Amino acid sequence: MLEPPYFLLNLKTYLWGDDLLDLLREADEIASGLRVSLMAAPIYVDIRAAAEEVENMLVLAQHLDPQSPGLGTGAVPARALEEAGADGVMLNHAEKKMKLQKLSTALERAGESGLLSLVLTGSVSTARAAAVLGPDIILTEPPDLIGTGRSSDEEYMRQTVKAVEEIDSGIAVMQGGGISSPADVDQAVRAGAAGIGATSAITEADSPLQILEKLLKALESAWQARR
Repeated sequence: MLEPPYFLLNLKTYLWGDDLLDLLREADEIASGLRVSLMAAPIYVDIRAAAEEVENMLVLAQHLDPQSPGLGTGAVPARALEEAGADGVMLNHAEKKMKLQKLSTALERAGESGLLSLVLTGSVSTARAAAVLGPDIILTEPPDLIGTGRSSDEEYMRQTVKAVEEIDSGIAVMQGGGISSPADVDQAVRAGAAGIGATSAITEADSPLQILEKLLKALESAWQARR
């Protein structure tokens, strides 16, 4: 298991191919000099190439399908992701929601394949429900804040951390949804988060790597101050 603080860069479908790999090479170099566990989630087709390019970050799949290998046209099973070089998987993003039973099965499949599991939730109640399933990490982000540049308030962050810890204190809790500045990062860590996630603040910036480095350094600094 990687060590906190954690930073998730979910690339969604903003980048792929050479543009994606160019960004990840530079991000990997930045991560090499920081005490932050960086995770990047490219689209399926770039997982193998990304895994072969980086040394200082984990590569996560953006989703997996819970069925076993066999029937399931268009599905992507956990074993295929692991063999492609993925270190872990995101599950239940607001743009790729899963029913609770399918999420539970997907987590089982991830565990069987040795994949780190990161479940996304959008409220205190869903964070609590996800915690019962025992993923490695829960990242909570209100769906209406995704991509807005406006982050959750500190009270919401504290409530989600508390909700998860009351069920399983071994699950790391991250915050996302609109995090775009060092002040947002500092607030999340102050509220008890073990890390943060970001996408559009980086991918849509004029200088994506500059913003990524700024947020990573803010996370490292906030974590050290909290400890």
